[in-house]
Amino acid sequence: MYLKGGHYDLAARLAEEMGDLPNAALYYLKTGDLAAAGEVELKQDNREKAAWMFNKAGQYARAAELLEALDQFAAAADNYRKGGFRDKAAILYVKAGKEALAASIFEELIEELSRQEPGGFRSEAERALLLKYHRYCGELHMKLDRPDQAAPHFELALMYDQGAEAWHRAGHTEKAADILLRLQRPEDAFRILQEAGRDISTLGPVVQAEILARQGKQSEAADILERAGSFFKAAEMWKEAGEPLRAAVLFEKEGETDQAANLYVQAGKHEDAARLFESARDFKNAADLYRKAGRIEEAARVYMKADDPIAAARLYYEKKNYDACIKALQKVSPDDPGFRKASFLLGRIFAEQGLHTLAADKFAAAIEGEDVNDETVVIYYSLALAHEANLRPREALSVYQKVLSYDYSYKDALKRMKALEEEPLVRLSTRGTPRKEATESGWAEPNRYRVEQSLGAGKLGEVFRGVDMALGRKVAIRRVHEGPNEAGKADRFLKEAAQAAQLSHPSIVSIYDTGADENGRFIVSALAEGKTLRALLSEKVRFEVNRVVELGRQILQALEHAHGRGVLHRNLRPENIFVTEDDKVNVADFGLGVRLTDLSTQELSTGRLIQYTPPEMLLKDRVDGRSDLYSLGIILYELAVGHPPFEGSDVGHQQAHAAVPLPGPGERPLPDFLRSVILRLLEKDKNRRYPDAAAVLRDLQLKVVVPGITVAGRYEVLAEIGRGGMGTIFRARDTELDEVVALKFLAGEIGADLAARFVQEIKTARKVNHPNVVRVFTLEKWQEHRFIVMEYIDGVALPRWMTRTPPPGRSDRVRLALQLTTALDAAHKNGIVHRDIKPENILVSAGGDAKILDFGIARPENPGHTLTATGAVVGSPMYMSPEQIQAMGVDRRTDIYSLGAVLYYLFTGLEPFAGKDIQEILMKHLGTRPKPPHQIDTSLPRPLSDAIMRALAPDREKRFQAASDLASALSLAIESAA
Repeated sequence: MYLKGGHYDLAARLAEEMGDLPNAALYYLKTGDLAAAGEVELKQDNREKAAWMFNKAGQYARAAELLEALDQFAAAADNYRKGGFRDKAAILYVKAGKEALAASIFEELIEELSRQEPGGFRSEAERALLLKYHRYCGELHMKLDRPDQAAPHFELALMYDQGAEAWHRAGHTEKAADILLRLQRPEDAFRILQEAGRDISTLGPVVQAEILARQGKQSEAADILERAGSFFKAAEMWKEAGEPLRAAVLFEKEGETDQAANLYVQAGKHEDAARLFESARDFKNAADLYRKAGRIEEAARVYMKADDPIAAARLYYEKKNYDACIKALQKVSPDDPGFRKASFLLGRIFAEQGLHTLAADKFAAAIEGEDVNDETVVIYYSLALAHEANLRPREALSVYQKVLSYDYSYKDALKRMKALEEEPLVRLSTRGTPRKEATESGWAEPNRYRVEQSLGAGKLGEVFRGVDMALGRKVAIRRVHEGPNEAGKADRFLKEAAQAAQLSHPSIVSIYDTGADENGRFIVSALAEGKTLRALLSEKVRFEVNRVVELGRQILQALEHAHGRGVLHRNLRPENIFVTEDDKVNVADFGLGVRLTDLSTQELSTGRLIQYTPPEMLLKDRVDGRSDLYSLGIILYELAVGHPPFEGSDVGHQQAHAAVPLPGPGERPLPDFLRSVILRLLEKDKNRRYPDAAAVLRDLQLKVVVPGITVAGRYEVLAEIGRGGMGTIFRARDTELDEVVALKFLAGEIGADLAARFVQEIKTARKVNHPNVVRVFTLEKWQEHRFIVMEYIDGVALPRWMTRTPPPGRSDRVRLALQLTTALDAAHKNGIVHRDIKPENILVSAGGDAKILDFGIARPENPGHTLTATGAVVGSPMYMSPEQIQAMGVDRRTDIYSLGAVLYYLFTGLEPFAGKDIQEILMKHLGTRPKPPHQIDTSLPRPLSDAIMRALAPDREKRFQAASDLASALSLAIESAA
């Protein structure tokens, strides 16, 4: 009935219900319902017919599944491809023997994924797919004998061994060799180049050098690197080749001055070594080397920088440069252990020049308070000779008697004493007239000083450059003028100058003489070198914190010396503080203070002349040494901040009553220790200030690195960015290259072993060149501190990255895990074991990349290495391997265990081993297994969890044996999850 009426659909359903499946399929076909017909054919197990019908009905996936089950792989692949399942299609095309078509499909998929999100992928699944597709393409092209097309895919799949083999088979031997060299396999690289008949001279210079070095041909390797401009690597190679001079020259070009200087010494180039030591401010070594090189004048100059004026003076004396010798010796203060030697040498110079009075003064200073003994007998004898030459027989006789009472046969002392005793004292007038004593105020030899150009004028008079004609040295001559209502000022100044003349200190401008001529009274002093602080401040010179401290300490040492001898400055200000090019301070005008009564109303109203005046002086109260300290506090504030704390026409009122303003927004901040010192110096009540200069010196010193200082003359410390057991890390600016860098300073006292390990850090870290390892640039020294200059990473430590909002996604964590394993693998292939892998030693950059740092306790994987004492436990308890806890030998598997602990934390957010104290944590490492990660986060793929747990195996033999194995396991785990 249904058929007569043409109702095939109803007929088909009835036939299917009645079990007449062949006719049901036929009727469904007549209605055009191919899908229903296919289902009926499938019930009859006619899978091939069913597949044909599903295909015609557009149900390609159903058709493909049936055809795949029938092993009709080509047809199944066609259907999968039509249905949009191209990856499945490609795999079946391989089974069907259509490798070329499969490869083209995988390459289409790669192109689409790469186009989807440049620079990254939305999920770990997509990343895993890309790696898988590249691997498939590489394998297919190799099967098709297309190694040149396979090689790039293998490289992108991180399958470097296969990539090298493919490039080799494709005839691209250089590319294969390059990969092998990156895999730290230079012997294999050289072998394949030899097999290909390639001359290594056609290769890139780094490749050539690597191969030659492995063959023991360091000199040839170094020469190639040098010609290619790879100076640092060339220098290291020249050093290995036993060519210290060539290594030194290149290290110097690269700014490695420490290494260069030591190598210059090895090469016998003492002058070049001295030049570098001087630039590094290691003046003692520099001076010694200049002396060895025969550069006596240079050696003497640098001994002065090394604060060893006696050594400098001896050299100047050898060269008969008496003027320089005198200047050097006058820098030696009376409390210096070398003061006696300095005074004795000064006396000899004056005696040789016929200035016997000055000679006698210096000899007397050299033996002050000391009886005759083996050391002083020659000085006593020289003093007697000076008295004798100066026509002072009584004094000479007295000293000769002391010499003879100690050593009766000393030189010709007895003969000279008898000659003096036999000579009548009245004959003295026939041999010359004794001149007036130099100690009398206002006396000076006529025409002794030649006045040259004016250097400036002020309330203390006008200063001229001059020459001491008797000694042939340059001097400063201050003409003291008396204006209206200033009667007696000149006499007062000369009296104060006579008192200040007793001061002898390297940081005080010495007063030599006073006198009068037709132009009035004058004071003669040493000609100060350098510029005044006022001149430097006017030039807008920026004073870094360490420079402020160093200059302040020198001023304090000058004040301490003067105050100890009862001399106050009374007018300390930038105008009378001189600074040389090498930052040596000379304080002038001690005792020559301007009184408030010396100032006019207009001068007082401007505030400039009382900007450094302490409150007690303004209030006409009694002044003492603490008054000078107040003035120093103003100066330190101005140097550190850039301007004085009190400014304007009411400075006097501010000095007496206003609080010290702290630097405002946009101004240079004061480090805590410096702010504390300055505020105490500027207390209004002098009883609340430091009691003396010595007390300030105890506080005003840079014991630690602080932001605001410049270290090694080059690195401006900007901020502290990290602190740990091994040291402190700062963000800094390399002022020479204008780049931001990181500086790592060791903490605590640095013993010989620790210093050796610190040096080892830079040597070790430089062997690892990987984008996920923090680059190390150089090793530097500041004061007694060694520090490493390394790449600055704009990022955060892993624990902080884990707590960000929103939390990092799974794909981000997978990406970091793969980066960490490949970075560690690169280190291990260089023979380096880190030994302290932990979250705090892993930074995550702003771009989301991992960076391993702190190779400070890394070491070569070499049992002969002895930097760490036997039995020492090195590492961090939460991430320490069982063998480290038991003080057994470590190897690369130790790092794999620690990385496993880090990955556990990375994917679960929990530490694998936790406890109430370190002891409990260490015991857990040895005796318990943590809960597998997939039981903490059930969304984690089981293979990923298993890989982490294998890395954490207590028995290192059961762990992954290489970081690359762990990387492969992670990749496969992600692939399987995809």
